[in-house]
Amino acid sequence: MLLKPQVRFARSDHHIAPCGYRALMVWQLAETYYDRHGLCSTMEAACIPYTIYPKSVDLASALFKGTIDYAFLYSSDAKLLGLPYITLPSRINLSNPAYANYYDQAAVTVESKIPGKNIIIHGKPIEFAIGLSKDSQYLELAQSFVDLLTGPEGSSILEDCGLIPC
Repeated sequence: MLLKPQVRFARSDHHIAPCGYRALMVWQLAETYYDRHGLCSTMEAACIPYTIYPKSVDLASALFKGTIDYAFLYSSDAKLLGLPYITLPSRINLSNPAYANYYDQAAVTVESKIPGKNIIIHGKPIEFAIGLSKDSQYLELAQSFVDLLTGPEGSSILEDCGLIPC
């Protein structure tokens, strides 16, 4: 669908936003998963006229304005914005720690903050963490929040927001 000539799709800039380099990683993994040689480069070429979006919030804006038809966003962003979305197989969507070694085969080169230097970023499961500051003024309240977030109610809230609690 995305490769039809009349379809406009976009991703965020892989030099600026993690969502952008992760989209490229997903395309690399999809090439292997679906056994479609050249899929990643074909996706990049088809996306190029529409990739001028620095961050995923800019992609969402372009979707709402009708500038593009599809965008590569985090499912949590799509859910938050009330956008329809499809969930890619966990083997390629960077969501499952069990596939960490498989994800590692995907790699994207991004510009470093040091002029003239580049960094190669390998695919990894997308994970978020929470912690407590040892200097918190409200340590008990903070601990209560962590307990809520890591318990059954918090897991349900996170799932409702498009995140996958571990």
